Amino acid sequence: MEITKEEILRRCKEDLIFFAEKAYQIIDKSTNKLVRFKLNKIQKYYWENHSKFDYIIKSRKGGMSTFNIARFIHKCNFQENKRAIMLTQNDDATVKMFRERVMPMVKNCLWPMNVKIKESEGMIEFLDTGSTFYIGTAGSKKFGRGSDITDYHLSEFAHWDDPEVLTAVEEALMDDAEGVIETTANGINFAHQLWKKAVQNNSRYKAIFIPWVLDDTYRIKGVQGFNDLSKEEKDLVDIFNCDMEQIAWRRKKRRDMSQVELFPQEYPVTAEEAFISSSAMVFDWISLMEHEKFCKQPGWRGLLIDAGEEVRFKPVDNGNLRIWKMPTQNHTYVIGADVAEGIKNGCFSTAEIIDINEMEQVGEYHGHIAPDEFGDTLATLGRYYNNALLIPESWPGVGAVTMQKLIGLGYSNLWKREKSDYSYKSKDQLYGWETTKRTKPLMIHKLSEGIKDFRIKIRSSALIDEMRSFVYDGESMEPQEGCYSDRVMGFAIAWFIASKYTQDLDPSEKSFKDIYMRGNGSMVFNPNFQGDKYGVRKIT
Repeated sequence: MEITKEEILRRCKEDLIFFAEKAYQIIDKSTNKLVRFKLNKIQKYYWENHSKFDYIIKSRKGGMSTFNIARFIHKCNFQENKRAIMLTQNDDATVKMFRERVMPMVKNCLWPMNVKIKESEGMIEFLDTGSTFYIGTAGSKKFGRGSDITDYHLSEFAHWDDPEVLTAVEEALMDDAEGVIETTANGINFAHQLWKKAVQNNSRYKAIFIPWVLDDTYRIKGVQGFNDLSKEEKDLVDIFNCDMEQIAWRRKKRRDMSQVELFPQEYPVTAEEAFISSSAMVFDWISLMEHEKFCKQPGWRGLLIDAGEEVRFKPVDNGNLRIWKMPTQNHTYVIGADVAEGIKNGCFSTAEIIDINEMEQVGEYHGHIAPDEFGDTLATLGRYYNNALLIPESWPGVGAVTMQKLIGLGYSNLWKREKSDYSYKSKDQLYGWETTKRTKPLMIHKLSEGIKDFRIKIRSSALIDEMRSFVYDGESMEPQEGCYSDRVMGFAIAWFIASKYTQDLDPSEKSFKDIYMRGNGSMVFNPNFQGDKYGVRKIT
């Protein structure tokens, strides 16, 4: 059946993809000739997953700016009174964007457009619809602060000098506005904070990550295979289905880069590694991805009430205690704790609970609380979990206050360090964990080994997030700027002691990896509930 001109006109107006691939022409970089615009794999992936407001983390290139230029030109040409803007990180990028992408797409379009190009102003006026498309620099006063905006694209947002421009853009939006933020990562900064909010569904933006493996241009054609794949390359093949052409491209790109440590930032395969910048992750990110499959929302959230002879759990929506499994009779528990000052907006006091019998994280306390009050909380938490072994950090810092409170309460199962021949500490000062230049690397590396060997079952996604931002900073191991490590430290303390309970067992007995791995190395979650016997504990 022959398509009428009216039908073609209707589709051109209503169908962006139909119009883009029929009317637009772009300059092919390899031949420097005009070719018909055709969506690549990344552009298709984005359009299939886009929403009204999107935040895109991606690798270099990929064509997202080109796609949104095509999108905005289409809107402005066919819809009345549109005000589309595209902002870049600096003046050079703005000029390049306008001259090399926007103007050629407008001038070479096979659909005649009645436009007025104001190159000096970075503006294109669509005379038939009264719409405008502005291309400018973030921070420039010319971009139209206070004017109505219907569509916006913010390019390389993580590299902006003035992130407050985003606020100005958002305050100028019309009710039917749509927007896109797209960027390569730039370490842990304002862009990372906004990304975390998008991932957690705490902002208007939908988080969309586009890995380099999705770009079909990132390959060296004709490569058949290698006999010397590294562990990281094997992971890329096994987990991300990379072929040898992609592995060959990756090797060449890394070899050509003067700062190879920036490869994960420029060409990430996961959103997490994109933000690592030049720092190196302490915990293996591939292992963390696998562990994250076992994370889930806690079954209970609330607080514990000490009622004398018994401890009661009280559900509270915003309670600081999260429980994945209630205590089980005859099970042994270890609780590691990191103590903070209790200052609002400061670090958090954290307690991590591990079930020794199952080698599983079963609970987590995380909140702002005074150090002495945290002693009361830990004592109650320990009683609730079968008189658990408590191991709070007691030296150096405010943990000494928490420990003195526990000693004063007469808690009967406190971990005590051995006194060396050269120690000046008193008997009471030996209780609890001492973090030093010697013990910190020991406990962190012990946890790192446990993560890679799948010896411990982690439930808290927040703990996984902290592990991802825990990096080598010179000779030390610290959270990246703007991040915390309270959960990491508390869990590392708990695991260091918990792992000693099973160090003499057969590996298959102390690892959940063999239990939960089924065929071809794929993880299968099969929860093992322990029943409802809580001893003297009560749920109110």
